[in-house]
Amino acid sequence: MSKVRPLITIGPTIPSFYLENQLDDDNDYGLNLFNLSYPSICTNWISSKPKGSVHGQTRRKTNGRTYMRIKGKQSLLLRVIRTFEEEKLPKKFMEETYEKGLLVKWSPQLEVLSSDGVG
Repeated sequence: MSKVRPLITIGPTIPSFYLENQLDDDNDYGLNLFNLSYPSICTNWISSKPKGSVHGQTRRKTNGRTYMRIKGKQSLLLRVIRTFEEEKLPKKFMEETYEKGLLVKWSPQLEVLSSDGVG
C-alpha cells in the first residue's frame, strides 16, 4: 500500500494471515518502517527450536547481567538490542551464545510471535 501512495497508519495493521488465516498470501502490507536485509534470521532460528521454548525480553534497559543470564540460561531467549547496547557485549558473545539466545537489532514481530517456537 505505501508503495502506491504515501500512507501513515494509526494503530497496528495486521494482515489477515495472522488473524484468522483467511488469505494465505495476505501476510505483509508493505508498511514496515525498517527494511531488514536478513528477514529470516529470527524466524529460521526460532523454527529450529522446540515448540514453546523461546522467550522474549522487553526490558528497556539492558545491563551486563542480562547477557550473563543468556549465557547460563536453560530456556532460549530472543532479544532486540540497540546499537549502543551491542557495543557493550564481550567479543565473541554472539558466537558463544547462538544456541541459547539470539540478539538482533530488529525482528519481524508478527512472524516471530506467530512462530510455534515462541512460548
